[in-house]
Amino acid sequence: MSLINQMLNDLDKRSSSRPLSGSALRSGVAVVADRRKGRRALWAGMFVVLLAGAGVVWFLQSASSPPDVKIAEQASPVPVSTAPEEMVAISQAPAAAVDKGPATLDNLQFVQVADQLQVEMAFSRGPAYRLLRGEQGRQLVLELPDGAMAASLPDTAALPLLQRVAWERGGGGGRLVFTFSQPCRYDELTLSEVTGGGGQTLRFAVQPEPVEAPLLVLSEAPPVAEPLAGPAAGRQKPSLAEVDPPAIQEFVRQDVVPTPRQRVENLSRDGIAALRKGRHQEAETALRAALAGDPGHIQSRDTLMHLLTGQGRQGEVKGLLAEGAREVPRHLPYRVRFARLLIEEGTLSQAREELLREPRPPVAEAPDLFAMLATVYQREGQYEEAARIYRELLAFRPEQAVWWMGLGIALEGTSSIDTARQAYRQALSRDGLSAGLQKYIRQRLAVLGDRGTQAPAVSMNAGREAT
Repeated sequence: MSLINQMLNDLDKRSSSRPLSGSALRSGVAVVADRRKGRRALWAGMFVVLLAGAGVVWFLQSASSPPDVKIAEQASPVPVSTAPEEMVAISQAPAAAVDKGPATLDNLQFVQVADQLQVEMAFSRGPAYRLLRGEQGRQLVLELPDGAMAASLPDTAALPLLQRVAWERGGGGGRLVFTFSQPCRYDELTLSEVTGGGGQTLRFAVQPEPVEAPLLVLSEAPPVAEPLAGPAAGRQKPSLAEVDPPAIQEFVRQDVVPTPRQRVENLSRDGIAALRKGRHQEAETALRAALAGDPGHIQSRDTLMHLLTGQGRQGEVKGLLAEGAREVPRHLPYRVRFARLLIEEGTLSQAREELLREPRPPVAEAPDLFAMLATVYQREGQYEEAARIYRELLAFRPEQAVWWMGLGIALEGTSSIDTARQAYRQALSRDGLSAGLQKYIRQRLAVLGDRGTQAPAVSMNAGREAT
């Protein structure tokens, strides 16, 4: 573009340096006019060329770069599980096959270890079961939908934690009901194969609920003083030099002396810990020291009796039971167990006095105590008193086959033959009797069926086994 301008300027200079005549002047003017028109045409053409060039450049740039198109990002879909939710039964064993018959409970036993009660049940095969906790922890219910009872229920008088155990039948199965003297919890629920043969063993452990420590209530902070009103409100705060230094508090170290109750608890814990580690002499010393500080401390007495029983020191166990029955008269297991030892020794009158001593609870709250009292009456020949107690016991727990058999023996002693036969038949119609007791009842029924009256048979092994 600068070259074209230079050419036009040179042309103008040559034209201006040359003198022109009149005609030449006129022709020169025409030529200059023509030249100016040519220059305008040239500029117009150059402008068109520039516009065309700019259009070509824009077109090429547009073609080389892709259009700016915003693509919406699509979120990856979250995988959704369509599998159904699984319902897990915490303490439910796999249900047994239908064609295998009921899962028979062949043996039930308890083992007391310190404050823990271990329960072991042997079944003919793996049962379907569910263990429920009720009555605010004072009761455990083992539901056995396909279960049957073949074992006799063991005595619970020697177990301080377990008050009673009962077998209840329902539609299609039964259940075991464990009643405890205080709130308990269970753990270690296992079902395992019996070594060397068929059947399975169900085990779990029960122990008292731990006592929660009381919460400490902190005293509230003193209230903040309100700002003063009046002339003192405008007074400035004193400087640090005017403020008296705070008084230095003196801390006096003082040893905390445990209370007698705390000392007994510490000794009891030390004795239990030593027993678990196998240090029997150390455990006995600590437990006897705890009982010396508090003869009514049940946990120390129970643990010490467990230790002495394992060592075969039955005479000392009897002394601890007698002392416990005096010191803690409301703790009925001590009275029942002590009375049992007296019955085994043949001192029936002392056993009767121990069982009748106050405080005497209702029959429904202490069935083991009254069942033992009925046994004492029966062995002393007081059959009417024995029959009265057995009827009271069966009024609220009619499923107890052993009590029906005891009632039959007592009625037979009063020469009530027809009612005795009915009581014997009721015993046979219920679960819980051993094979020896069932044989004895059938023998009595055969004797009573052949003869109108029969002398009462009270001094027999079957009666002692029922007790």
